[in-house]
Amino acid sequence: HSGILEDSLLLDARQDFNAVGDGKADDTEALQNMIDAARNAGKQTIAYLPVGTYRVTQTLNISGADWQLQGSGEQSKIEWGGPAGGTIIHVRDPQRLTISFLSVGSIPHFKNGEDILQTSSGTIPSSITYDKIRVYGPPYNPRSKATYDYDARGLHLKELQPSDQVLITYITGNLHLNDSAAATILCNISFNTGKVIVEGKSLQRQGFFGIQTKLGVVENPSIIVRDNHSLIATDYYVESSPVFGRFAGNQVPATGRITLQGPKASTRTDTMFEFDDYAGEFTFGPQQFFISPPVARITQQGNQPLSMLFYASFFYNMTLDISTSSN
Repeated sequence: HSGILEDSLLLDARQDFNAVGDGKADDTEALQNMIDAARNAGKQTIAYLPVGTYRVTQTLNISGADWQLQGSGEQSKIEWGGPAGGTIIHVRDPQRLTISFLSVGSIPHFKNGEDILQTSSGTIPSSITYDKIRVYGPPYNPRSKATYDYDARGLHLKELQPSDQVLITYITGNLHLNDSAAATILCNISFNTGKVIVEGKSLQRQGFFGIQTKLGVVENPSIIVRDNHSLIATDYYVESSPVFGRFAGNQVPATGRITLQGPKASTRTDTMFEFDDYAGEFTFGPQQFFISPPVARITQQGNQPLSMLFYASFFYNMTLDISTSSN
């Protein structure tokens, strides 16, 4: 197990707390008891879920300092069996916590509202690492004509504060930031499939959100930025998505900055980017616009001023069609 120290306490959901993990039994009480015990012990205690599907009917609440919730990989699953719209895991004010090698809410037909929701009281600094986790994302089928506009579920970081820090080393599935632009958030790898959504009306935006590597396939679109928020991504690869990105201002009195670069940009339709009254700067490149379709359309509408810079671009048997308003 990653990060186990010699004197760490290992709590086993099955052996120590009688969880079943067959996808049928209600394991809510067993898992919450294990989580509470790990929180009380601290000192990098590991709350461990062996391979299995752990069905919960109430939200698992995670808080405290210096402990880990850890599975054995994607086959260690926590899934929802409660009322529609419920949250599977709620993380609040974590301090040096880690959630790793775990799948949460990844099965499409389960009707939960959030897979992992993280919030902040703003009263204490928080820090957490999400290491190799899987949450819900659009089903992968590049030949399907269906569109997947489902924006909910996934990992949802909501109303985080300036003293909050989040490191995501590897995630598969949706990554959703809502009013969390004051926090420091870094995602090393976001893997196929999962939308990136950034939004929120708060004007507290002194933080940072960056993605080092993102593979985007079939999401519609792969990235959504609303309310003039900002994003930096240094290695963003897209193919088979109907649209690469949509960006909107929604009349929020702020300016944003979006910087994207990567090895390939290829969409299933002729629309690459859509800007709806987004105010600020958009920088794209180095990047390769790829062969299909033969025209990549970039449209901008609205009254807010937008600066667009495309540099060091490669055009593989295709051209750009840019349509803008007077601003």
